[in-house]
Amino acid sequence: MADFDRESMLEMFIYEMSNLLEQLEQIVITGESGFDIGQINEIFRIMHTLKGSAAMMMFDNISTTAHCMEDLFFYLREENPSGVDYSTLTDLILEGMDFIKVEIGKIESGESSDGDGSNIIKKINSFLSALKGTAPVSGAPAETAPTRITIQKEPKHFYKAKIFFEENSEMENIRAYTLVHNIRDKVYKLKHTPEDLISDQALDEVRKEGLRLEFETETDYDGIHKILSQTIFLKSLFLEESNNDLHIQENVGTQSNLYVISLKFLEDAEMENIRAYTLVHNITPLFEKIEFEPKELLDNESLNTIRRDGFKLA
Repeated sequence: MADFDRESMLEMFIYEMSNLLEQLEQIVITGESGFDIGQINEIFRIMHTLKGSAAMMMFDNISTTAHCMEDLFFYLREENPSGVDYSTLTDLILEGMDFIKVEIGKIESGESSDGDGSNIIKKINSFLSALKGTAPVSGAPAETAPTRITIQKEPKHFYKAKIFFEENSEMENIRAYTLVHNIRDKVYKLKHTPEDLISDQALDEVRKEGLRLEFETETDYDGIHKILSQTIFLKSLFLEESNNDLHIQENVGTQSNLYVISLKFLEDAEMENIRAYTLVHNITPLFEKIEFEPKELLDNESLNTIRRDGFKLA
């Protein structure tokens, strides 16, 4: 990978890792007395993303530490054990966060990420073993990356997605590359356009036409929409689910899915009718037929209607 590409990815890596750590800190602050399933899911997601991004950038000490924390919250999410010591759990999260923050600070300063996370990893693994009722024999080393065997089920959902990044986000092809990397273990048969994302040509294409994805997954529409919506600097996401026949052969004539959407823009957005017009323009290539209300978007009456009643699509 060229130095420019590496530097660009490193800059984005630091920014996004810092954002994720801020999100994690807010969850910990609001959940000191215990975490509900929503918070557990969110912490698991953050750890999964931290792990994947650090592994992609070859910062193994960060990736391994995040992986260990991810395994802990995977168990909490799947097994919902009773008698969890949330005070100790919170301390472990904060200690893991502090380790990752220090390493990110080193990277940002141009230093080597050479910290040793084995101590916090050992503590987390001991805590997890206690939850499972399988505490390790005294003197036995704790595993640094517990293995999970996943049985792949037959995928049930087939999706096409089109993603645009904010105009001032820059490095859109690198952001697309990171997104593709982060969802690979959640989907099957992933195809993306452009195919070669680390090129100047891909940068122009992603800016003009967006990142196009096709994939299969066991995750339902709401779940995959939530995952993709968490992309940093996301401008717009168009996600379409199709059945198996439509996915394999688009011209079979299978009945298309019908979506009805009602949107309201933020109160201080201004020019809401122009925003609605732009949205219609951007999604028109993705659907066979689009109807919207109000029908005339480029006048003052439509501006007032959208502010009052919202913008409706079908």
